[in-house]
Amino acid sequence: MKKSILLAILIVSILTVSLPAATLTDNFNSGLSSANWGTFQVNAVGAPWTIAGNSGALQIAKSADNDSSTMNQNIIAGLLSNFTLQGDFSAAINFNLQTFPLAPAYGWNEAQFKIVTQQGGEFYALRYTNNADQRAEAFCNVSPYVINSMVNSTTLGKFKITRQGNTMAAYMDNGTNEILLGQVSSQLFLGNATVQLLVANVWDYPGPRPNTALDVRFDNFTATADSIIVPEPMSVLLLGLGGLLLSRRKK
Repeated sequence: MKKSILLAILIVSILTVSLPAATLTDNFNSGLSSANWGTFQVNAVGAPWTIAGNSGALQIAKSADNDSSTMNQNIIAGLLSNFTLQGDFSAAINFNLQTFPLAPAYGWNEAQFKIVTQQGGEFYALRYTNNADQRAEAFCNVSPYVINSMVNSTTLGKFKITRQGNTMAAYMDNGTNEILLGQVSSQLFLGNATVQLLVANVWDYPGPRPNTALDVRFDNFTATADSIIVPEPMSVLLLGLGGLLLSRRKK
């Protein structure tokens, strides 16, 4: 009888112990990890994207182009995570905007740190340029969409996105202090979450899109979550590119 009681207490104790959070890091020193990331790109003719390890960082870059056939679409490239974050999490990435000019007329040049959830939620921390200034923004695919947008010319810093329950928050660290870009709650932000690191010439009405050169470096990715699932190598080959939306709507 005593053994049964002790066993029951032990089982209850095991079930109620708080397990340590999982952590995943990637400094890209050995190039791109196929276990962690897949790549995606839409190229302009004559100016294909470079997605590669470069001097211990991830480089996503393109040259200026004159491709008239793609002036009314987004030219975009980056990494899509094969791993998924579960529960509450904090994910961060350093960025270096080496070539990041103003958009010549319409649209935006963008460097995006993006979370996509199983429920269809999308949440961004980003730096972008329009034809007038450089800005930082928190954006999502639920109202109010543009959560906050501010003039900001940080070229060397860190993006961070956190989730607590169904609340997402975006931050940017400029090397001096961490700025809350914005936060919002939605049931769409629940469920497994994947990470995207994207750079783009983004089209906006009436166009054309920016055709400028871009060179963005990402480095020192880190994520801490209740749990992190990294698929087996064979499973990675079967993953699709679902969840990547090729355009964002502002305002």
